[in-house]
Amino acid sequence: MLVIVQSNRELARSSPIAVTPPPRTASLPQDSAYGDAARRIVGQDRQSIYVVDQPVDMSDLAISPSNGQNSHSFEHNDPYMFIPADPRTYYRLVAKEALVRDLHNGYSATSEDADAEQTSLMFLTKQSVEVLHELGARWRIPYASRLVLLLDVVREMFQGREIDLEIVDAAFSFMKEPPPDKKKVDMSMALDRTRWTIRDFVLNQQILSGIHETLLRDLFEQLQNCYETKPPDIGAIMTVLETRIYEDPFFSKTPEDLDRFSDQLESDLQAKAREAYHDIFMKEIGSMGEQAEFFHIIQFGKAVMKLAERIRKRYSKAPQIMGYVLKQSSKDRSLTLCISVEPYSTLIQVALPALAQDCRNQIASILENKSSENEINVQDGFELYKEMVEIRRWHFNTFPPE
Repeated sequence: MLVIVQSNRELARSSPIAVTPPPRTASLPQDSAYGDAARRIVGQDRQSIYVVDQPVDMSDLAISPSNGQNSHSFEHNDPYMFIPADPRTYYRLVAKEALVRDLHNGYSATSEDADAEQTSLMFLTKQSVEVLHELGARWRIPYASRLVLLLDVVREMFQGREIDLEIVDAAFSFMKEPPPDKKKVDMSMALDRTRWTIRDFVLNQQILSGIHETLLRDLFEQLQNCYETKPPDIGAIMTVLETRIYEDPFFSKTPEDLDRFSDQLESDLQAKAREAYHDIFMKEIGSMGEQAEFFHIIQFGKAVMKLAERIRKRYSKAPQIMGYVLKQSSKDRSLTLCISVEPYSTLIQVALPALAQDCRNQIASILENKSSENEINVQDGFELYKEMVEIRRWHFNTFPPE
């Protein structure tokens, strides 16, 4: 108490309670639990009972270096341990500061100064993990709560564009296989989410939902350019969605929510496919006007097929972009493929019917503009027929009749 009052003298002056000291003749127990400081307070007169002027040795409260290194350790014989009013909020703040510092200093698990133990820490330095372990133990924060609070910090920074997707993936790995705590925490119990508090369970669901919405927003924006010559890579987003979000049995999105996003994404991809097709049409046919020949129609068809082939190869390993929905049952909750969004199939569905109609119109226009058979290149006609047969075969292979 003496240490607390001397560190903040306002506590001694603001109390309205009058304390009557015991008679000077009263004897104090010789129990060592009272301490010398308590004896001095009891021995003071009434006027100075709230004023503490005695010098106190504060060295036991200091955080001293350990083994001459930069890392710090707390003394275990502290006479007073500060526990904040809301330990979770303070712990989360410290966790964010530690993560920001480590990222600012360019820490990486693959850096030269990262040993084998640090590599398992993924994205936090060993020093930061030790400090968080100490605070969690001394502030009586369950180990599971520490992991959830750290993941919530990652969620906030990711939504604020302060970190990239690689850090998010590392955070999920950290949560699945966290470094062991020296306090001999039962890791199996800490990671068993059926034993979590309701507060941690709800916060974890909110974290998954927040990261999921951000990932879908990024996926939606990047797929707007999927038909460009150099589209963005969506592999990292799909990996985190499938392995970190959709495989989590406690992910709370409903099938209707995911299907609604799939439908919206499919609609936007169709619009982008129409734009890509229109650009090819204007380049190969539209710019020619009445001077268009069979040769130009052939080049137009080849350009459309070239785009389709490029999209097919680009998404050959993961043709289905979206379509994972939550299948709820009494026994388990798993993810199954329902409505899929496929850039290649979408392009074929949009482009090939439009290509057939435009080619038919262009051929009719060419035949109408030619006054005699001598003006028609018969060989180009055969080549055009051959190209149309190839396009028809391609369409048949992509969407075989039921």
